[in-house]
Amino acid sequence: MNIAYIMHGTGWGGSGGSLLLLLKSLKNYSKARKFFYTTIDRENQAKVLFIEYTDLYKEYQLPSLKNDLAGGQTSLKAFRKIINGNYSDFIEELVQQHIDIIHINSTVLCYLLKPIKEITNIKTVMHVREIMPRYDNGEVQNYMLNTIQVYSDVIICISNNEANQFFNKEKIIILPNPFDFNVLKEIKSSYRKNNSISKDVVLIAMGGTFTRLKGHKLFLEAIKWLLDNYKISYEVKFLIFGVNKINPLWKVIIKKILGKKDYGYKFISYIRKNDLNHYISIYPVLYTNDYYDILNDIDIYVRPALSKDPWGRDIIEAMAFGKPILATGTSDFFINNGINGFLIDSNNPEQLAEKMQLLINNKNIRKEFGLKGKEICKNMCDLNRYQQVIIKIYEGLTNKV
Repeated sequence: MNIAYIMHGTGWGGSGGSLLLLLKSLKNYSKARKFFYTTIDRENQAKVLFIEYTDLYKEYQLPSLKNDLAGGQTSLKAFRKIINGNYSDFIEELVQQHIDIIHINSTVLCYLLKPIKEITNIKTVMHVREIMPRYDNGEVQNYMLNTIQVYSDVIICISNNEANQFFNKEKIIILPNPFDFNVLKEIKSSYRKNNSISKDVVLIAMGGTFTRLKGHKLFLEAIKWLLDNYKISYEVKFLIFGVNKINPLWKVIIKKILGKKDYGYKFISYIRKNDLNHYISIYPVLYTNDYYDILNDIDIYVRPALSKDPWGRDIIEAMAFGKPILATGTSDFFINNGINGFLIDSNNPEQLAEKMQLLINNKNIRKEFGLKGKEICKNMCDLNRYQQVIIKIYEGLTNKV
C-alpha cells in the first residue's frame, strides 16, 4: 500500500514530534511505501529524520486553516478563501503516486478531505490533535467538525477530549501520542554536572514559546508567591524551555504602536523587576536529545497553559521520564489528581505555588508520583503498542478497497 502523510512543517513540536515517532515505528513495515508532504520546508534535524523514515519527501504549498486552543485563529475572509480554493494539483500528485491512504496529521489541513473524497477513491485518516473552539458565529468550528466527521474514513483523536467534539463516534479511535521508551537508555543526564548543580537542588521546568496562552505569567507569578510566602526545605531553580528570541526595545516599541503585545519582553521585564534572575534559566528551542538530557535531570514539570489542556506532548514526555506533573485544567486523561500530579486552576498562582511547595518539600511524594506517571504513560503511549494500532487501521482500510 502507498500512504501519504501531510502536515504543516517539519519540527519537533507536538504534531511534528508525534508524526516522526509514527513514521519511526513503521520504518521496517514492508507492506507500505510512505510519502511525506509538508507545507513548510524547514532545514533542521527533524527534516533529516522525515527523509530517512519515508520513501519520498516533498514540499507542497498549501494554506493552513487554524482554529485551536493554543491561539491559532483564521479570519472568516481567509477561511472562506481557503475552503473555496482549488487543490487539484495536489490531488493529481496523490493520484499519480497511486496513493491508497492519506493521513492528514493536523486539522489545519482538514479542508483537503472533501475534494480528495469527491475526486478519488483514496481512504482518509484525519489525526485530530486539537480542540476547535468557537468564535464569531461558529462558522469555522462547524465547518471543521462537519468536514472531518463526513469525509474521514477514520478519525484518530489523541485523547477523549478531542473525541468529545464529534457527535458520531463510529469513526473515532482514541490513540494517545506515542513515546519511544527505548530512548531512555540513551540519555546522558549531564545537565546538572555541566552547570554545577547539586542533586539536592530541586529543578522545576515548563516549556513553550513566549505567548499569552502558554501560561508563563501564571508560572512566574506562582514562583514569586512561592518565594515570598513559603518556607522550602531545598534550594530550588526554575527552567523555561523553547522560548522565542527576545526582541530589542525598539521592536517592542514598534509593536506597541501597532497595538501588538510583545510577551517575551513583558515576561523578561517581570523576571528582572521581581529579582527572579537568580532562580530562573531560559533556553531556546532544543532538539529532542538535548531537551531529553535536561528533562531527565529535573524534578517537577509544570504545564501552566491558559488553554487548560493537560494532555499535551510535553506532559507525555515528562511522565515518561518519571516526573510529577502540575498542570492546568480538569481532564484526568493523563493526570490523576493526587496520584501522579495535581490539576490546578489556570487563574490561581497561589494554588500553583502551594502545590510546588508541597512537591519541593516532599521528595518521597515526587518519587511516588513520578513512578505512577511513568506507569500510566507506558500503558497508554508505548511506541510498540502505537505501531500495532496504526497498522491495524491502515490494513483495515485497504482490505475494504
